[in-house]
Amino acid sequence: MKRLSIHLKVTLWFTLLMVLLVSIVLAFLFYTGAQSALEETKSQMMDMVAAGWREIDADDGEIEIDDDLEYFKDGIYLSVYDAGGVPLYGSVPRDFDNSAVFAPGQLRTIPSMQKSWYVYDEQNTIYGYGTVWIRSVSAANQVDSTISTLYRLALIVLPFLCCLRQ
Repeated sequence: MKRLSIHLKVTLWFTLLMVLLVSIVLAFLFYTGAQSALEETKSQMMDMVAAGWREIDADDGEIEIDDDLEYFKDGIYLSVYDAGGVPLYGSVPRDFDNSAVFAPGQLRTIPSMQKSWYVYDEQNTIYGYGTVWIRSVSAANQVDSTISTLYRLALIVLPFLCCLRQ
């Protein structure tokens, strides 16, 4: 049996070290990218709910919602409910199960038949009307699909980066 030369051994060790180093860096980048995307989605959902409160008022015991309240923006749906959970304004995605229980101030992931959804709820009392809920909903797989696309691209490019010689 022929033994490997020192030159080949060093080359193999160096290649293994480079693959390991690039894999660790990519794993770190994907993890931080996913967390950053989740925080951005959460921030957009919270901002949309906060903007919604500025557009809601009451007059003579009736709720008044301004017509310029955006109920869909950048993949995020916004809807307004009364204290009993009856929809008053806005929309939700077609595949979303709108019977999910309200949980104030929490970003939750709610699984559905084929998708998962990020849901953020806030409750407030409108003077002259009563309790009102605002819910924002966004598809969770929208963020995940971007990360998985980058992951596949990295798996394709990584072998070429490791095999480059100077």
